[in-house]
Amino acid sequence: ALVKQGVQYISTVASAKSYPAGTTVALSGKVVTAAFDGFFYIEEPDRSNGIKVASGVPVDVDDVVDVTGSVGITDGERQIGASNVAILGVSPIPPMPFGIRGDFLGGAAMNRYTPGITGGLGAHNIGLLVTTWGEVVSTGSKYFYIRSRPALTIKVISGALVKPAVGKFVTVTGISTCEVLSGATARAIRPREQADIQVLE
Repeated sequence: ALVKQGVQYISTVASAKSYPAGTTVALSGKVVTAAFDGFFYIEEPDRSNGIKVASGVPVDVDDVVDVTGSVGITDGERQIGASNVAILGVSPIPPMPFGIRGDFLGGAAMNRYTPGITGGLGAHNIGLLVTTWGEVVSTGSKYFYIRSRPALTIKVISGALVKPAVGKFVTVTGISTCEVLSGATARAIRPREQADIQVLE
């Protein structure tokens, strides 16, 4: 990595996740896969890795951006607290979501600075745009749970989106994310818009 004035100029999101919290990194040419209030997600064009960016800068899905900021971890998830975001244009070939079975959602730890899901399986995928599926088993005010396999439920952080009825089988596209609950890191998925939640009749 090229280091200039304390900034690590790095080529990949994966390398951003290899630095300890507090390191300032600069990434170039990453694609926005989701935009929420106060944060968004970027991904490699080859879909190898993605990360949350804490920033109030308005971006749109499929924007290509440069991001500079400090890497950290919040609620078990690596993120970049952006000091600068530059929008370069729009990606001609935006990344498609990965289909990931529920028990592989989130995945295992990536390195000593980047934890995975407690008991997680397979490649680390927190921060990536994914599609998973299951049966709706319960609903809350801003979320619902789907069961993807026996004894495995996944929280869908749906916010203001309309929630499907309990008993429906759904596919959910969104960002693979997580939250720490009583010391354990639990898998979750954050859809972006209503069309990301599809009820299979």
